[in-house]
Amino acid sequence: MTATEDVEMFRDLVEHAPEIIQSVDPEGRYLYVNEAWRTTLGYTNEEARKMNVFDVIAPDHHELCMSRMEQVFKGRTIRDIETSFVDREGRRIDVIGSISCRTVEGKPLATRAVFRRLEADEDSGSVETGASGPVVICSWCGATKQPSGSWEFVNAPLSLRLQGSVSHGLCDDCARRLWPIWSASVDAIDWVRTGLAGRG
Repeated sequence: MTATEDVEMFRDLVEHAPEIIQSVDPEGRYLYVNEAWRTTLGYTNEEARKMNVFDVIAPDHHELCMSRMEQVFKGRTIRDIETSFVDREGRRIDVIGSISCRTVEGKPLATRAVFRRLEADEDSGSVETGASGPVVICSWCGATKQPSGSWEFVNAPLSLRLQGSVSHGLCDDCARRLWPIWSASVDAIDWVRTGLAGRG
């Protein structure tokens, strides 16, 4: 495969990806939007080129997004940012995604942003992770660690549980079953569990 074919294949992959992909310059003007963006928001490529990113961000998210864009153009990558777009018909579309910056010789040129839609029912059955930190799932039985420290089986699809960052460990029961020689030692179980979680 030639370099040109590689580029074309990558363009095709991005253009037809199911995620909403966009790139804007430091002034917020659209440089690129993919098919999912156009289908979701109802604008054509020609229209997007004449628009600013704040034309589609919900007004109550403008201040937050301006702050995030300033951070991105200073070189920070922001993950799991939630915001809301407004489509051509005025419908609100909640999304979550990541934004990074493309730089050339240290000069910021454009953002690279990938979003996916948040469905209306994604809040139900999700796991509480506390104020911060990853979702920790037992590698052996699949139980999920709760903020209280207990391990529970959550009756929700795995895709909903994995919305945030994820780490893997061992719940107390599995640690005792797999390493019975350490069953009397809480410190040893914690060491095993923490060691595995640190590799998540």
